[in-house]
Amino acid sequence: MVQHKVAANELAIKALRCPEDKARVVYHVDGHGNEGLKLYVERSGTKTWYFRARVHGSPPKEMALGRWPDVTIADARRRKTAVVSSISNGEDPWRKRAEERRRNPGITLDEAFAEWLETAARDKRTRDQDELRYAMNIRGGHRFVLGKWKGRTHKTGIGHLPIAQITRLDISKCLTDVRKRSPSQAHHALVVLNTIFKWARATGYVDANPADGQPFYHRAGVRERYLSEVEVAKFWHALEVDPYLMPTTRICLRLLLLTGARRDDWAEAAKSELQDGCLVLPAERYKGKRIHRIPLCPMAKEQVNAAVRLNPSSPWLFPSLGVFRTRSECGRMNASTVTASMGHVMARLAIPHATPHTLRHTVGSHLDRLGYVLEEIGLALGHKPKGTPARYVHDADGRRAAERRRPILLAWETEVRRIIETNTWPLA
Repeated sequence: MVQHKVAANELAIKALRCPEDKARVVYHVDGHGNEGLKLYVERSGTKTWYFRARVHGSPPKEMALGRWPDVTIADARRRKTAVVSSISNGEDPWRKRAEERRRNPGITLDEAFAEWLETAARDKRTRDQDELRYAMNIRGGHRFVLGKWKGRTHKTGIGHLPIAQITRLDISKCLTDVRKRSPSQAHHALVVLNTIFKWARATGYVDANPADGQPFYHRAGVRERYLSEVEVAKFWHALEVDPYLMPTTRICLRLLLLTGARRDDWAEAAKSELQDGCLVLPAERYKGKRIHRIPLCPMAKEQVNAAVRLNPSSPWLFPSLGVFRTRSECGRMNASTVTASMGHVMARLAIPHATPHTLRHTVGSHLDRLGYVLEEIGLALGHKPKGTPARYVHDADGRRAAERRRPILLAWETEVRRIIETNTWPLA
C-alpha cells in the first residue's frame, strides 16, 4: 500500500487536498518524534489529527486529537506526547477517555446534531432535508399527520441519548422501526447518522463511529425516465386545459421544460434575478455554488412575462396566490407544490411516473437526439465543465457561458414548438 507523507509544517498541511475520486486520504507526518501521528484529509476538506499506537500488546488503536487548523501541528504533538506518557505509566488512554465520558456523558445526539448543522453543514445543499429526516426518523417523538402512519408517533428515537454512549444496537433498533415505515427513509437516516458520527469522531466527542458498518437498507432506484415526443405534447397541452392547476404552477412547469433547469431554480426565483434577458441565479442559490445564467429565449420570455403579470407588486416571480389555503410566510410558491401538481397531471394523463427533474432528463435526451455532443448538453443544463482546461477558464459572472448556452436552448425551443404543433390536442 502506498504511504502518503507530509512534512511537519503548517504550509505543507494547508496545501493538502483529497483527490476527487477518493473519500479520504491518510497522511503520515514525517520527521523524528512524529511516529504514529497521522492526518486524515476528507474530500470535504476537513483535516483531522489521529494518533495510532498499541497498549500493552493490544491491536493498534487510533485516537482523535482534534481538527486542523484549530489544533496546530505543535498542539497535535503535545497531545500525542500526553498519550504516550499515559501508556508509559501503564494506563490505557482509550479506556481512560471512555471512563471520563461515562462519568460525564457530555452532549446528547440532539445537541451534537444542532452543532453539526451550525458548523459543518452550514452551507450544505441538503441541509434542510437532513434536518427534516433527523426530526422524523432519529430524534424521536415525531407525530405523523399524513399517510398510513397518521396519528402514530416515532418512539424509538435516540436523539436524547448521550452521543458517547450510543451503541450499534441503539442505532439498529432505531433504524429497524423506520424501515417498517419506509426502507428508503431508513437508508437516508443511516446516511445522516454516519455523517454526524464521522464529524463527532473528528471533533473528539466519540472515539468510534457506531453507524459504520450498519447494513444499508433498500434505496429507491434511480429512474432513468424522460418524456417522448408524444408525451411532451400531451404534457404541454394538458397544462393549458387542466382545471386543477394554479397559473403559477402551470407557467413554472412550462419553464422547466423549455430551459431544462432544476425545479427550485424557477420555483424560488425572485423578479430581481431577471437581468439582461436571463434568469441570474446567485451562487448561494445555485447547486454548483457559482453564478448561473439561464437565457430566456422567445417562448421562455413569453412565460416569464405572463408570470410577472399575475402579481406585479410581488417581489417573487411565482408568488403564493393563497387561493386554496393561506399564503406562505415567505410570500412565494412552495416548491413542493410543483412536484405534487405535476404528479397529479401525469396521473390524469395516464403517463408513467414523472417528476420535474424528469423534464431535465427530457431536455438532455432530446438534445442528444438532435445531434448535440455531451459537452454542449452539459452546457445547456448548467453542469460544471470537467477536465484540466476548465481550471484555466474564469467566467466569474457566467456571461460567456450564457451566450454559448442561448443557441442550444433556442434550438430546443424550436423543437418543442414543432412537437406541440405536430401533435395537436386531444391526443390518443
